[in-house]
Amino acid sequence: EFLFVANGESDGIAVFRIDASTGVLAMITGGPFESGQMPCGLVAEPAGQFLYATNWVSNDVSCWRIERSTGTLQPVDN
Repeated sequence: EFLFVANGESDGIAVFRIDASTGVLAMITGGPFESGQMPCGLVAEPAGQFLYATNWVSNDVSCWRIERSTGTLQPVDN
């Protein structure tokens, strides 16, 4: 399981792996992922394949593909 955190000030999305037995968070390798749009809100779709970010600068929504085994994010072209 992963926790996704929008940080508009650093213009990125941080991804943390959640330890199922302790709840401890560990930032994944490769993060935070730069968005270039100051993300201010995030939601993962129910199947956990995509993450959507509302963007402050561009006033739109961007889509990211979630790599299920690692939590890494890949932008999806709109």
